[in-house]
Amino acid sequence: MVRLYEGNKGMINFFIENKFIATLPLNEINTYESYIKQSDKIIVEGLQSGYNLSKIKNKLWTAIHMMKYNELSLQDSQFVGMAILGLIKLKQIDPDANDEGILITGRYRRRRHPTERISKNPVVQK
Repeated sequence: MVRLYEGNKGMINFFIENKFIATLPLNEINTYESYIKQSDKIIVEGLQSGYNLSKIKNKLWTAIHMMKYNELSLQDSQFVGMAILGLIKLKQIDPDANDEGILITGRYRRRRHPTERISKNPVVQK
């Protein structure tokens, strides 16, 4: 079971092999663009440390497959999210595919109970 981490602006949901595996909160600080920058930084650091692109892709896939069956903490979820965003950047995952990719959702708003909508001073028609 995946734990949902929702921010005040919504969340990013990650799917691999038709399975919902991770989620990241969206808020003023952690935006979609900031997550993209973090995943780009992971790729650049890998290249600077001497790995080639195929080795980086392999490591990212390994990280995802090792963690996709466990209940993830927020840090683990961030790690998996960065790995998936990195693979999207490296054109290994299509973000809009049917069986893998991402889904960005807005904040969940609970519906009010119908009795809460009735005003305290109803207008009486004559």
